Amino acid sequence: MSAAAIGLVVAAPVFAGGVLGTQLHRFLPREHMSKESRDVMMLGTGMLSVLSQGR
Repeated sequence: MSAAAIGLVVAAPVFAGGVLGTQLHRFLPREHMSKESRDVMMLGTGMLSVLSQGR
């Protein structure tokens, strides 16, 4: 499988997840949209990005 094909296979679900997240945003309870919840998500995302860069 070429690098371009792998990139497209990965990009499609990531894009779909982002679209789904923006649509589900209006159904979340208020406590899930607090600053603390946002900070936890940013920490988790940062940790995943650091772990995915190492080999």
